[in-house]
Amino acid sequence: RNHKYFFLLVFYAAATCHFIMWTMVETARASTASDTPFMKMFLVLFGWSLAILIGSVVTCFFAFHVWLMSKSMTTIEFCEKQTRRGYDEYVYDRGMIGNIMAVLGDHPLLWFLPLSPPSGDGLHFIDDPSFSPLLPSVSDDVHTSHGIYQSSGNSADMKI
Repeated sequence: RNHKYFFLLVFYAAATCHFIMWTMVETARASTASDTPFMKMFLVLFGWSLAILIGSVVTCFFAFHVWLMSKSMTTIEFCEKQTRRGYDEYVYDRGMIGNIMAVLGDHPLLWFLPLSPPSGDGLHFIDDPSFSPLLPSVSDDVHTSHGIYQSSGNSADMKI
């Protein structure tokens, strides 16, 4: 349930660092003039360098989490996949849009706001590839039921 809020924290941190980095360019240039006091020049260039360094790291971290979200994996599942052979990485894959909706929620206009968490309780998983909260629901005549999986923490979850 907290994945959306963590994802948004990393997104906002990267966006803020980029905002600082790009808006400080003129200030950094102006501070390198010969008549600027040393302490002011040092602090401006140090702040700008720090924004560039932290912004680069956080941007890479954000890109990694976008990739994880697109693969419907958590960081722990990624680490387990690296150490275990035969790990099925596509157990919870719903496709690109379905994976994004599973993390950021069902309403695309609210994806980048800390509102409207994803549907579900985090313990049950809908295993119907045609299921989409964005589309109108189909009557039970066409689809008898959605396959629901209950997560037990193992990679081989049982269908109930």
